[in-house]
Amino acid sequence: MQSVKPLRLKRESYRSKSATATNIFVKVWVDSGLSHLDGTYSYRIPNQFKEIISIGSRIKVPFNSRSCEALVIELLETHESIEHLKIIESVLGDSPVTTPAMLNFYLLMAQYWASDPYSLIKSGIPSRVA
Repeated sequence: MQSVKPLRLKRESYRSKSATATNIFVKVWVDSGLSHLDGTYSYRIPNQFKEIISIGSRIKVPFNSRSCEALVIELLETHESIEHLKIIESVLGDSPVTTPAMLNFYLLMAQYWASDPYSLIKSGIPSRVA
């Protein structure tokens, strides 16, 4: 008689990946394609990206059931719910595409024009970079 292979839940395999993440977090604007989802979202930085990621870096993050591009707007040392945060998938590009001062400008423009900040950033970044 064959032995039955034990089942593994998706959450179990996700938690095993989280052991490789640092305790440094980022707040990002996600390019979800939906203007009403224009808030900030928090993610954990994996060990291999902790030296690369800075404010203004473009990254790829899991968002709902797909991978989306995002822009780092803040680096955090603490977060209230570590175990529920997802981990950054990859870094897009070698250097930041914007500065903290420009991020504030994009945020003010988004509030003034009732837009999401990421669509303004995409229009301000040259197509070779974005």
